[in-house]
Amino acid sequence: MGSSNENYAYTAGLIDGEGHVSIINRPDRRTGVPTIVVEMSSYEVITYLRDTFNLGRIYRCKKRKDHYKQTWRWKVTYRQAHSVARKIYPYIREKKDKMYCILQYYPENA
Repeated sequence: MGSSNENYAYTAGLIDGEGHVSIINRPDRRTGVPTIVVEMSSYEVITYLRDTFNLGRIYRCKKRKDHYKQTWRWKVTYRQAHSVARKIYPYIREKKDKMYCILQYYPENA
């Protein structure tokens, strides 16, 4: 593996291209849930994401159609999403506004 900065830049590219960044509103809570998700058919890349940050969970996704490849999802929420956002924010391009919302969700010293 390369340096941390290279890993974070690579991760930012994956999230920009294949990821979903949001604060999901839930009716049973007053506030939203900061969430970062990447779904793809490469289990190796999904485990790379989990291992790079030592955060998140991996889910096996249900096939949408029989002839589609199996996909996997890496998901981080709450403070884990904030931790990931803090590390990759300098490298993110396409989803920078959404990532900024996650960074503002928790005070820096909390």
